[in-house]
Amino acid sequence: MNNENNQIKQENNTMQTGNVVQNSKKSNPKTNAITALVFDFISLFIFGWLSVAGLSLSIIALKGFKESNEKGKGLAIAGIIVSIICMALYFTSIVLKSIHS
Repeated sequence: MNNENNQIKQENNTMQTGNVVQNSKKSNPKTNAITALVFDFISLFIFGWLSVAGLSLSIIALKGFKESNEKGKGLAIAGIIVSIICMALYFTSIVLKSIHS
């Protein structure tokens, strides 16, 4: 009887853990878009390469907005635009540094 109870508890824990994993796989497009913009603004002032992560998160957010029909698509588009501008500035600065050295 005790073994059966333990087995049922283990199965319940497995099912609960499975639900948590399933729910965590779905990401919120708004969160992705906001995170992308934060990455972009950080990359503008500190780490230029971070704009690549911002661009990919913005694209993921845009796809998420299209699938869910949520409001906020403009936020993802703004993230894409800002990412491209940040990458262009970063690569321009690299080229200019290599020319002057």
